Amino acid sequence: MSESQRRSVKKIRASISSNCLMCSDRLKGVGYEYKAEQFVSDYCPPKLILCKKCVYRECFGSKNYKKQMKRGVLDV
Repeated sequence: MSESQRRSVKKIRASISSNCLMCSDRLKGVGYEYKAEQFVSDYCPPKLILCKKCVYRECFGSKNYKKQMKRGVLDV
């Protein structure tokens, strides 16, 4: 995993009423604050609060995210 991906993900404590913004599942205590890479200089992407499954899928793609989730690459 590149250093820029690691900087764009931050583990946070989620409040009781917060939901994942991609899959709308309820967050169970721990969420991730994810900011996508900025490709266009005029547009700053918003910070999203996501569940563990969605943040791994965004960082590693749909084929490899389960292997990386078992390793716990982002939890370090």
